[in-house]
Amino acid sequence: MNFTDRQVILTGATGGIGRAVAQQLAERGARVIAIGRHQQTLRDLEHQLPKPATDHHVFFSADITDSSERLRVFKTLHQQQLRPNCLITLAGVNDFAMFKDQAADTIQNIIDLNVSASLFTTQMAIPLIRHEKNPLIVHVGSVFGALGYPGQSVYCASKYALRGFSEALRRELSDTPITVKYFAPRATQTAFNSSSMRQLNHTLGNTVDAPETVARALLKFMHTTRSEYTMGYAERIFVLLNQLLPGLISRALKKQMPLIRQHATARSSTVNYHKLSQKLSHKLSHKLSDKPSHKHLSQASKTSDQKPC
Repeated sequence: MNFTDRQVILTGATGGIGRAVAQQLAERGARVIAIGRHQQTLRDLEHQLPKPATDHHVFFSADITDSSERLRVFKTLHQQQLRPNCLITLAGVNDFAMFKDQAADTIQNIIDLNVSASLFTTQMAIPLIRHEKNPLIVHVGSVFGALGYPGQSVYCASKYALRGFSEALRRELSDTPITVKYFAPRATQTAFNSSSMRQLNHTLGNTVDAPETVARALLKFMHTTRSEYTMGYAERIFVLLNQLLPGLISRALKKQMPLIRQHATARSSTVNYHKLSQKLSHKLSHKLSDKPSHKHLSQASKTSDQKPC
């Protein structure tokens, strides 16, 4: 596979899969325009990537959930007269937990990065790539973009949204040169997954891919005429059965619920206990503050509020 004709905007370049994709794109001759949150990882990546035959790779430290940061990146692309012809949206975040236990800011963060940032980045990239050779947009989702899974409710919602967006945009741009694809990895060996999710995958015997394996599959998929691709034969069958016989999949997952709940609540139960301790301490401080003789106890409660054990 040769990518010497590709200049690729890659979001999420500092993540596990992102680094592997950047590396393999560069090895195949592509010019990588890497966007990621972590400056040091970007610096390391800059030293690791093979140099393209012409020009040089470009690196942006940016939080693409921030509109001003997105604007800065694309303004710089225009100013430097860079001519990307491909966008790969890889930036994403997950939180394996029961929905009732998830904090509002955690839910918002998942939607902001997995959905909103991908949509806005795509919108800004379209006018930049549409007049280039073989313009291509690849949204990297998940097998959970076609399969509702317990403990992954918000993540599933975000990936269902991205998959639906990719399908609609593909049809919307069908009379233009731009091709839109959707790529769905399965479980991957990165820090993206929490230890509780990794333990669940191990207990259930789920196949977990190395980031390099995912990157190879993604680049191979980019060279095909397929619009969508899900990694893993078993996962593809599971997704198909979920479409044709959803009740069958629901019954199978129901049997696994005790195990899923055990792993999903391992972290959140600790957080909830921590919050409960703070709440009780706060109430106690208010009650004791009404009694002058116990003023020193009230101060101690306030201190424990600030540094709970």
